[in-house]
Amino acid sequence: MSASSTTLSGLARKFTYIKRSGLLWFIGAVALMLVAHMSLARMQSINSWTLISENRLSLPPPENAHVCGEKCIETFIDEFIMADTNYEEGGAAKEASSLDDNKLDEEKDETEEGEFIMPTRGRDNTKNIYKQDTVREITWTEEMSKAREAVLEERRSKVEERCRSLNDSVFLPSKESVYNVLRWVTEYDFVWCPIFKAASTSWVKNLLLLAKERFVDMSLHGRVRELYPPPETESEKKKALEEHMKLMIVRHPLERLLSAYRDKMLRIRRPKDPFRLMQMDIAKRYPDPNPQPPAPLTSSSGKKEIHPTFTQFLLRVQDDLRRLWRKKGKSQVNLHWRPFWFVCSPCEFHYDVIAHVETMDVDNEYVIHKLGLQDVLVNAHTHASNFDAYNDTSEASKDYFRQVPYSLLKDIVRLYQPDFTLFGYSPDAYLKLAWRDDR
Repeated sequence: MSASSTTLSGLARKFTYIKRSGLLWFIGAVALMLVAHMSLARMQSINSWTLISENRLSLPPPENAHVCGEKCIETFIDEFIMADTNYEEGGAAKEASSLDDNKLDEEKDETEEGEFIMPTRGRDNTKNIYKQDTVREITWTEEMSKAREAVLEERRSKVEERCRSLNDSVFLPSKESVYNVLRWVTEYDFVWCPIFKAASTSWVKNLLLLAKERFVDMSLHGRVRELYPPPETESEKKKALEEHMKLMIVRHPLERLLSAYRDKMLRIRRPKDPFRLMQMDIAKRYPDPNPQPPAPLTSSSGKKEIHPTFTQFLLRVQDDLRRLWRKKGKSQVNLHWRPFWFVCSPCEFHYDVIAHVETMDVDNEYVIHKLGLQDVLVNAHTHASNFDAYNDTSEASKDYFRQVPYSLLKDIVRLYQPDFTLFGYSPDAYLKLAWRDDR
């Protein structure tokens, strides 16, 4: 072989080696980049999941949570539903916190005639949650007091009569659980059983007025629970229940459910609001059987928000109530739709005043005068702000209940039947509105 041929052969081998080496280097570089990218992505995923986990609030406790005891459960649920409502951020929050109490007093006093700002969370932007409290001006007379006493006596007697007719068909909560729910206002000779979505916020503010607390740095319900705990001994509790006025307030069970839906399922107070998690869970878990469900709500910013429909919410309520009946009370139901009979146990704790939201003006005035607190309390109503196109619950009822399948609403009525029976409410008008899916 000639020298030139040998040289060419050597150059060819070197070129092939260089080609192979370059390809290997290229493959190696690509592989290294892929590994680095995957590692970075995994780290970001872990960090993101950690952030979500840290910020995510727990949903209500599991079905067997009752093993921790009634008091434990009441505290847990109360803390869950009464999560912090202060959603001001950044400079707005700092600016709000810099206001002194005198300036706040001046702002609160500058209200229109007939409006009054009841006790509220100190330095909290509550105007985003509640309208101003409306004061009812009623000239109370002795004749009005006697007339109202006759109405309340009739309500008491009917509840006692209907309790006897229910016999053992309705399970009752334990005495201890009712003791923990009650607010023991022993200094002013009365005991109140709060039912959420039945004028509870108005009376929470009344109790704060009695304690001379106008601005509170925690949830209003939580503060009232601290201020008016149960007496320490069983004998003290028994004496208070025998000697003091016992008050509970009810409303039409279906109107209460609609009010709970509009307040808790349509409002987003802040990203970490536990009810926001519940809204998304219900919207995902319960398909709406209506062939033409309502269009998704649009926020003021124009963004489509994920909220459950009223029917989806009632499907969740149905599940909660079925579980409550099946377990004979050993299951949790959110306080905003927990049945009246299971919150206050009126067949065991005989209430002197059973007020109705529908007659709240005169019922409140009677209670205030009966307790001799007309110089301390005002007959005020706290109104939740609107989270849909309607001005109040009664206006919304027709449209909302038309969305609900008849079979579902009929079962909801069955599950809440003791509330209808005990307090004389009829579901007929609402059942007529529901769309007939049973034909």
